[in-house]
Amino acid sequence: MKTAKDLQVGFPALSRAGEVGAYATQKGFSYAVCDAEKQDALLPSAGTMWIAPRSRN
Repeated sequence: MKTAKDLQVGFPALSRAGEVGAYATQKGFSYAVCDAEKQDALLPSAGTMWIAPRSRN
């Protein structure tokens, strides 16, 4: 069975004002941003989220 450490889940976000950002469950998540002026921006996520381990009852 895979654990949370085996999975990568990224959460990219876009606000109504056009602001972008992202968080991920593991380090190493990047996302691309394009607009009329720049089409090759590859950005790292701002950080990682901590997930509490599930109890094994």
